[in-house]
Amino acid sequence: MKQQEQTHIKSCNDILNVGECEIAFSQDIIWDWKKLPHLLLTGYTGSGKTQLAQYIIACLLRQGVRVIYCDPKNDNDMSLFMRSHTSVRYLTDENAIAKAVRETEEELHLRTVDLDNIGIEEAEFNPLFLIFDELIAFSKISNKKTYEETARRLASIIVMGRSKRIYAGLILQRPDTSFIEGAIRDNLNCRIAMGQMSDTAYTMAFGSDFADVKNRRTEIGSGLIFRQGIDTVPREFLAPYIRKGALNKME
Repeated sequence: MKQQEQTHIKSCNDILNVGECEIAFSQDIIWDWKKLPHLLLTGYTGSGKTQLAQYIIACLLRQGVRVIYCDPKNDNDMSLFMRSHTSVRYLTDENAIAKAVRETEEELHLRTVDLDNIGIEEAEFNPLFLIFDELIAFSKISNKKTYEETARRLASIIVMGRSKRIYAGLILQRPDTSFIEGAIRDNLNCRIAMGQMSDTAYTMAFGSDFADVKNRRTEIGSGLIFRQGIDTVPREFLAPYIRKGALNKME
């Protein structure tokens, strides 16, 4: 297979133009988030997760998607990025995060009622993307009840959200099964593992069928991607190289 070439982003104008519900990571790796809903982004510290998350957010905003970003770590780079993207609902406080997830699940149920009343299975609601970075950190800052309720609501969104145009993105250093069950993982139709991870971590990210996969590249931003129904096995992934501040101004 041809080695993936890295896309360079010097400004928002360099974001590759693709379909209205697609995000291009390179010329040959595209994620259609409508057909393949929900994202798992995993990787150890320093692997490039935050920069990739910022790129995904910038792409979603260009497409007019409403974005909620839950950041219990209160990451400095993400906080700075969000100052230039005030349309994103950016949350770091435990109670504010729990409320946002609860309200998202409530919106999902309201949309379900609308579909039931009309008698159809899905409709073109305005899309909403809830990105949670990360559950493990949230479990440490919140009390047990708040964490368990929030995790349950996230699972509900992942399982039921597609037909209501409500999507979830989970960002984790390690996709431990104690935080993301296998059944939930299997509903995350685009999975990206950044950097060099352990065999156990790859198994948790991609499933036991791909326990022996490896990232052969070593540069920051490299990893593996698996798109359900598109990739037969996790394939080489290279996130766009983003010049510092390139996405801070939407042009």
